[in-house]
Amino acid sequence: MAVAERKIQLTINRVTESAAKRGFKFSASKTVVMHFCRIRGIHPDPDLYIYGKRISCKDETLFLGLLFDSKLTWVPHIKNLKVKCIQSLNLIRILSHTSWGTNRKHPLMLYKALIASKVAYGCEIYSSATKTTLALLDSVHNAGI
Repeated sequence: MAVAERKIQLTINRVTESAAKRGFKFSASKTVVMHFCRIRGIHPDPDLYIYGKRISCKDETLFLGLLFDSKLTWVPHIKNLKVKCIQSLNLIRILSHTSWGTNRKHPLMLYKALIASKVAYGCEIYSSATKTTLALLDSVHNAGI
């Protein structure tokens, strides 16, 4: 691990120097280290630094709207996605009330815009999750239909 840590630190130094030459600077507070590994056991956190500040190590981080966990199980992301979709489903239920709600076409459009788009975003990446984890989203889809 020490050899990999040293190589990563050298790469960080080179990238920050190259960015500084072009007028850019990385945010040390937003930079995190994640060790992706499915092997059980304790893995020591690497000591990596950017601009003299230690880079924090996290087990979960949000990147481009996807919640990555260190074991790439996608459970936190899918649970978070389910909560967001259920909130949107509640809105659709209110708007499609039988006595004063809208016609059948509009709730379907809302479902496609509010829920199906959230589920479809990043599905190529989190499709590596187990079937039981992906089954958490089935209840959202069935409730929407």
